[in-house]
Amino acid sequence: MHSAYVRVWQNMDLDEIGQHLLIIGELSGDCNNCRKVGIDYNKTFSCPECKTDFKYVASRRPEGLPFHILKKLLESKPSLVFIDFKDFKLAQDRLKAKQVFKA
Repeated sequence: MHSAYVRVWQNMDLDEIGQHLLIIGELSGDCNNCRKVGIDYNKTFSCPECKTDFKYVASRRPEGLPFHILKKLLESKPSLVFIDFKDFKLAQDRLKAKQVFKA
């Protein structure tokens, strides 16, 4: 068997993602739900502020997550779903624009 990480597109609930999204950087993460910053994603998979469980992870870096960080996170919590932050924000912005012009 040969395995590798590949990008998959799937229709998903933006509200669900937004409520359970951890946005990570090199050293710490931010909770997308309550905007708590400085979360040590190496030690916890829930927000210390709002107590939400993180199900999704994204990076604001245009090149995405460094592979060593990605691999470590998957080993410690294999149920995490990695999403492209740019795709997520674009979909959110499109939804907001539709709602504005609908009114």
